[in-house]
Amino acid sequence: MSGPKRILIVDDEQDIRTYLSTLLEDQGYETVQAKDGEEAVQKLQAGLPDLITLDISMPEKSGIKFFREMKTDDRWKHIPI
Repeated sequence: MSGPKRILIVDDEQDIRTYLSTLLEDQGYETVQAKDGEEAVQKLQAGLPDLITLDISMPEKSGIKFFREMKTDDRWKHIPI
């Protein structure tokens, strides 16, 4: 039996990350948070999520840049966003 599905929440606004995390955890999911695309890559390298929620407009590495990078990497391209 496997544990709860893991969702990576990527958003530069702390309030949004907290809201989504609370909402999803109340439904039985495990959540991991990242404040931008750079941190999201670090989180992916630490452990693969089952799903990613992604903000488009973020500092450092935008959601679009992160998405493009992710979808060209064989390790991550199967993860739904």
